[in-house]
Amino acid sequence: MHPDRERWNAKYRAGIHPSICVNLIMHLDRLAKGRALDVAGGVGENAAVLANAGFRVTLADISDEGVLAAKRRSRGLRADFGVVQADAARLPFRTSFDTVLCTYFLDRSVDLASLLRPGGTLFVE
Repeated sequence: MHPDRERWNAKYRAGIHPSICVNLIMHLDRLAKGRALDVAGGVGENAAVLANAGFRVTLADISDEGVLAAKRRSRGLRADFGVVQADAARLPFRTSFDTVLCTYFLDRSVDLASLLRPGGTLFVE
């Protein structure tokens, strides 16, 4: 098992997860509307914010526990977003997104900008 998957699974099982990104809420109006990707999206707090603001959201996370929690969160909040289990360094997407969101995760080898359509928005915190 990937060491990051193991580490995050343990955190989620212990009930530890990042909260909603306040800056995301404050800057929603600056994001390019349309398809959004939440990289390392965890339990789906930020994906739910985007979905409820009218974005078509896909959340990607490496953790089994995070993916399961995000699916439950999507249903519980009635926030329609897709969930994909994937390592941020090996994302499976062949299409581009209008907005790419990445909070509380940093891997400088991951080229998030390459996932954007021309004129898209990259939101990183």
